[in-house]
Amino acid sequence: MKTEKHDAIVLSSEDEKDHFKLFTALLKNTPIPDDEILANVGAYLTSKNLSRILFFYEIYQKILPTHGMVMEFGVRWGQTLSLLAALRSIFEPFNRHRKIVGFDTFAGFDYGAARASATPLRDGAPSPLPPPRRGRGQHRGPLPPPRTYGRRPRVAQA
Repeated sequence: MKTEKHDAIVLSSEDEKDHFKLFTALLKNTPIPDDEILANVGAYLTSKNLSRILFFYEIYQKILPTHGMVMEFGVRWGQTLSLLAALRSIFEPFNRHRKIVGFDTFAGFDYGAARASATPLRDGAPSPLPPPRRGRGQHRGPLPPPRTYGRRPRVAQA
């Protein structure tokens, strides 16, 4: 089933959907003061959402010994990015090198146009792609000597 407004696939039973609607109505009409809602969001947390948070908790712990960025493709509302940023602040509060990057087209990709224009290659047929340019990052042959910029390289003396 897809939601009415946002075209998301929801894999839930009708009973779960009814409870979710009830939770949503309770949250919208909560007696909790506005400045305390985020601190008490656990009152409206479902087991499905909690298991998702725990999943990312486990995944983040596994990447701790690995250098690099965390990337998400298809961020939608940014919930996972916010969760990952919170986990970074817990586990790596002083790691300024761990970047968290999100990407979204906000419109989706038109795969139909790409498939319609693609033609299958026959054995021995030339590639439809242009040949690679010889330029930056595509050096061929032996490497040139390092530049010294007017300075003479130091020579070790015996």
